[in-house]
Amino acid sequence: MYADDVKLYTTIECENDYHLLQAKLYDVQRWSDLWQLNISYKKCNIIILGNVKSSVDFMLNGNVIQKVESLRDLGVIVNCNLKFTSHINKIVCRAHARSNLIHNVLFLVTLTH
Repeated sequence: MYADDVKLYTTIECENDYHLLQAKLYDVQRWSDLWQLNISYKKCNIIILGNVKSSVDFMLNGNVIQKVESLRDLGVIVNCNLKFTSHINKIVCRAHARSNLIHNVLFLVTLTH
């Protein structure tokens, strides 16, 4: 847990596990209400790791939490198959852009001398 960041993890093996996770979300909501710490459901996400397909919606404060295929956690982008392809591609693109910037600056410096 960070100052404004909470993560819940669980293993879903049967239908009852969905209900248990939703119950934990209700517990978090009650705790946040008690301490007057608003949770922005719009900033919340559900990611299901693995080959599980679920049509179950999870709720927070009466609102459906958005399901996502990938998310950023502590600066690392991970997808639902625990692949880091998006994260690696983003780093490569950023490195490529910086490399081109350095190349262009060196080219300009070379032209001025």
